[in-house]
Amino acid sequence: MMRHGYAESISSNGDYFRALTPEGVALATRAARGLKSIVPNLDAIYTSPLRRARETGIIMGSVFGIGEDGVKAAYFLAESNLDDYFQTMARMPTGAGFLYVGHLPVVHNFVSRAVGKPGLHIAFSPNSVAILSFRERVAPGKAELTGFYTGEELAMLAEQGGN
Repeated sequence: MMRHGYAESISSNGDYFRALTPEGVALATRAARGLKSIVPNLDAIYTSPLRRARETGIIMGSVFGIGEDGVKAAYFLAESNLDDYFQTMARMPTGAGFLYVGHLPVVHNFVSRAVGKPGLHIAFSPNSVAILSFRERVAPGKAELTGFYTGEELAMLAEQGGN
């Protein structure tokens, strides 16, 4: 689960069209390389349809070799219907690696519900990634939070690895 990169604070066309800033693109690219050093393969990337999340997902897809066509828009990632998240995940093959790119408070609420701790607060700054592993089956309360990295930490991992 990932929060989108740094985006414009205002768009003349509204919130839906807020783009990543140039710094947001640069950090998202470095964060993607850092994530790849931890999670070498992703099978799918789902993003909110909002522009900043789509742009972040496309950057992730290019680093992971998925490509823009393999980055799928998932409208529930712009909303708070967490049941749709779990249903989509449950349809993935066992052992598949995938990334959701979304927004606050949805990313925070999803991780809290996945690990069964509704009061859990996770500070999702832009480009932050929570890595979850589900025990037995994909369902609320069945995940373990196996890692959490800010975008800056992921960028440092990329630099250390020469990526």
